[in-house]
Amino acid sequence: MTRYTNFPLILILVVSLTLSQFSFYSIADSPTPKVHFIDDLPNLNPVVKINCVVGGGTTMVHKYEEYSFDAGITTRLYACYAIWNDSTTRITAYDPFKVDKGQPIVHWSIRDTGFWKSFDNRNWNFYEKWFPN
Repeated sequence: MTRYTNFPLILILVVSLTLSQFSFYSIADSPTPKVHFIDDLPNLNPVVKINCVVGGGTTMVHKYEEYSFDAGITTRLYACYAIWNDSTTRITAYDPFKVDKGQPIVHWSIRDTGFWKSFDNRNWNFYEKWFPN
């Protein structure tokens, strides 16, 4: 009868290879993405009103002021409405299924030409223009 003297080593190897296939990293371990809006409109213009699904209600954002929130549920679209002068625009402030996926911060610059988006607060891309009411 043959004895398996290496059986404990083989068992440890099989178990460790099996466990290495699973990740113990959870979504709860990662920080929730942050969404930031900043008013970059010309000085003499009225304030921007922003209404996002997350907080409810309307937030007034004054010149160079920032409004931010945590996109806590990373499998949900976050929509916001912005009202300025006679214009209203709806934007998707955070989209976890497209380009926003995995981004820790989404920056929004509100300008008289429309909304500009950045992930690093340096490189801005035009996103959406203002729509008249």
